[in-house]
Amino acid sequence: MPHYFFDVHDGVQILDDVGQPFPDIATAKVEAMRIAAGFVCRPSHADEGGAVVIAIRDAPDSVLATVRLGFVVEC
Repeated sequence: MPHYFFDVHDGVQILDDVGQPFPDIATAKVEAMRIAAGFVCRPSHADEGGAVVIAIRDAPDSVLATVRLGFVVEC
């Protein structure tokens, strides 16, 4: 089963050095969307919004896809 790494960028870069096995890139993209949604739900984002980018890799320098999620909080 292929191994995928999910690097998170939300103002701070967090590199995934462990990764996870998934059957294919489509399933890895769904996982990246789940990770991005988790960052959106952080209480620290409740007042201003923000953005998060998840880069999906299968090797140290091989980005296969990115998931970008931006959000705005309006009061």
